[in-house]
Formats: sequence, C-alpha cells, structure tokens
Amino acid sequence: MSWAIRWRVPEAAAPSTPVSQVALIGFGLVGMTIWVFSAPPGSVATILDLPFILMALAIVAAFRLPPRWCTTFTTVSALLASYLASRGLGPFADDPNPFVRVGALQLYLATLVVVSFMMSIVLLEKRNTVLLLRTSGERYHNFVEQSSEAVWRIELSLPMAPDLSIARQIEWLREHAYVAECNLTYLRLNRQLGLADADARVWRADAPWSAIFLDNIEAAAPLGYSMDGLQFTTAADTRPLTYITCFRGVLEQGKLARVWGVARDVTELVELNDRLRQKQDRLQMYARQLVGAEERARRATAVDLHDGIGQQLVGLAMTLEAAAARATPEVRLLLGEATHAVREVQSITQRVIADLSPPGLYELGLEPALKWLSVYMRGKDNLQVELQVASDAAAYDLELRVLIFKLIRELLRNVVKHSGVQSASVTVTQLEEELRVVVDDRGVGFEWQLSLFEPRTEGFGLWSVADRVRAAAGEITVDTAPGRGCRVTVVFPRTGSAAI
Repeated sequence: MSWAIRWRVPEAAAPSTPVSQVALIGFGLVGMTIWVFSAPPGSVATILDLPFILMALAIVAAFRLPPRWCTTFTTVSALLASYLASRGLGPFADDPNPFVRVGALQLYLATLVVVSFMMSIVLLEKRNTVLLLRTSGERYHNFVEQSSEAVWRIELSLPMAPDLSIARQIEWLREHAYVAECNLTYLRLNRQLGLADADARVWRADAPWSAIFLDNIEAAAPLGYSMDGLQFTTAADTRPLTYITCFRGVLEQGKLARVWGVARDVTELVELNDRLRQKQDRLQMYARQLVGAEERARRATAVDLHDGIGQQLVGLAMTLEAAAARATPEVRLLLGEATHAVREVQSITQRVIADLSPPGLYELGLEPALKWLSVYMRGKDNLQVELQVASDAAAYDLELRVLIFKLIRELLRNVVKHSGVQSASVTVTQLEEELRVVVDDRGVGFEWQLSLFEPRTEGFGLWSVADRVRAAAGEITVDTAPGRGCRVTVVFPRTGSAAI
C-alpha cells in the first residue's frame, strides 16, 4: 500500500530519504535480525542477542525512514525471523511448549511490524504538520511584515474582565497592555511620534491609534472589544496623515487577553475626497450663479416684452381700431382683420411673458403665483388644480419660491401629458423643521422602479425634478403604480438652501 501511494500518487507520498541512510538502516535492521534469530536456543551471550535490540532498530527506522521503507525492512525482518525460528533458532526456540513458542514469536513479530508502521505514519503526519505550520507562519510573517497596513498585537499581562467599569478598564489597559508584535508600517507610525523602534513595544495610551480605542471602549465592550471604521489623524513633517483603523479583541475564558489592531493610510483618499467636494461645491455655486443669471435674464426679457413690444402692440391695436372707425367699409374690413392679428400677437406675447416670469412670484410671493398658475393651466390645458398653500408662504426666500414654483409647474405639466386626467391637487405646508410640497393626481400612474433604468429624455421631466431637489438638499418621494395615480412629495429642510 505504501509503495502504491508512491507510484500512483507521488505528490501525496513522503519525501525521499538519502540512499546511504536507507542502505545503512536497512542493512542494520536485516543484519541484526539475522544476528538475533540465528543464535541457538539458550546461547545468549551479549545484550545484542536479545530481541528488544531489533525493536529498538525498528523504532530508529520509523524515525528516519518514510513509511514505505520502514514497512519494507520490518516485513523482511519478520520473514527472516519466522524462517529462522522455524529452524529452531532464536530467542523463542528454547520453550518446550510449541504453542507458547509460536504465540510468543507471532506476538513479537506483529508488534515489530505494526508498531514500527504506526510510528512511521504518526511521525510522518507530525513532520507534515510541523512543515505546514512553519510554512503558514512564514507566510503570515511575510504578509504582515510587508503589508502596507499597520498591524500590531496588544497583549495583556493580566487578562481583563469585561464587567469592570469603563474607568477601571482604561486604567487596567494602561497598566497591563503592551505591544507583543508589530510590522514595519506600525514602526513608521511610531517614528512619526518621535519614538525609537526599541520603544515600539510599549503601549502608549496617548498615541492616536490607542487613544481612539480608549475613547470607544464603552461601545466596543459589548461587541467583544471589536470596532471598525475608526478614523484618526497624525502628522508627518507638518503634513496630516489620516488612517482608518479597526480592532479585534480576543476573549479567553471570558476575559480580554489580547487585541489586534490594523490601520490603513487613507490620506490620499481623504485629500481626493476633499478636493472633489470643493469642486462639487464650486460647480454647484457656478450652477446657482448661471441659473440665477438665467432667471434674471428671463425676468428682464419679460419686462422688456411687456414694457416694449407689449405696449407697442396695444398702441398699434388702438390705432388700427381708430382708423377702422373712419375708413370706408372695404378698408374697415381689412383693418379689422389686421386688428385681430395684432390681438393674437399680443395674446401670444402675454403667454410668453407669463412663461418667462410668472406674475406676482417676485413681488407678491408664492401663493399668488401658484393661484395664477392654476388659473393659467385651467384655461390653457383644461386642468383643474386644487390648491392649498401655507399662510406663511410669503416668508420664503426668493430662490426657494422660484424653485418650488418651477417644480410644481413641471409636475403639473407631467400630469397633463401622462396622467390622462383633468384634475390634480397641490399642497404646500410649512412644518417646524421642513417645507413639504405634494402634487397628487388620480391618473394612470406608471412603474417608477422601471423608469429608473430608462434613458433620460430631453426636457425637464421627473428626472430633472429629482436632480434639482437633491441639489437643494431636499428629498423627493414618488408613490405611484399602474392604475393607482401618482403622488410626488418633495421635502426641503427649513435650514437648507435651495439651489435654482
């Protein structure tokens, strides 16, 4: 069996032994067998003639040879001993009772083969286990030593009971904790505090990575003294370095025996995040300025249309009406058609002015502008709007007023386009900590989750509403389903600043 493993599964077999060592042990074991079992009965003259010498050599073979060679040599020895004993030789041949003589010989030979075989297997497994442990230890040390993360192990000279008070636990750690193991990155952390490598074994409670553990020990104690995602900062040549650290406590017999610590340098990520946040803030500021400039331009355009073209169209219509009153019937008909065309242009201009700058939004507040919007959409789109606006809506700042008006207008346009109904409700309420806007209809509804994966179409739409709400630090909730209508709720924090 042992040789079959060697031939069929060589990777699972024991490693080879030097030929000289195999030959020496084999020659010694076979030679000693012949020596012991070739002696005539009752002729024991030296200790070498006794059978336990052969057993000792078999044990040596089990220690020095792989199982296949050890089994082979002990089997050969057993066969030689059996042959010589059958000739009436050896230490067991002097017993006159043949049953006792044969039984003693068989017991001895079975012990010789089985014990040596079992010992060789056990010793092989032990050697393999030691080799695996050594390899695993080398890998562990190489991994820890070469890791870019700081790794250290804190041992307690006296295990700490978790039921102590927090103040007593901190005092206990200060007295009994020490750094038993650490890697090069941890040593660099200590050098940033001005500590020599020889002092790294001292657990300093004032070190940032130790102080953060003590600061959070009350929350970590129920979790087995394990914590994740803690952040601390240290300095290196006037540059702040930021680390994310985690701790894992090891409890033995219900007491804290050691704590593993790991810290990763995330300074670059923090700096990149800060720069990204600054750029985002700058972009949002630019966006607010651009949209504000656009709103001012729209308002200025509306004023110019109203005070310029609008007034001229009114004057032109009055002039045409006066001329038609003095003209002949044929000319009066032509002037009447011209007057009607001017009135149409005037009506279109008024709608453009209303779209550019809703009446009353800037001067009177949100509620009058929304009332005008409800009347406007009832006349233009045949949409009945039930409106409820908080009494203190006039106190909203201008940017928030404009943003809310635009959001409500776009949501009502969506009702006209997609709901299939001719009525909707708008509610604006001011709570203690938030401003809530609800636009509700009882239309066909839609699948909101599926719409998240659809490509964005051109125009403002629901996607743009959500983007604008998030830019203003608000939250949007869409409650809809096919056949159940749609309710859109927008909430702005009272202290939040709206971005138009």
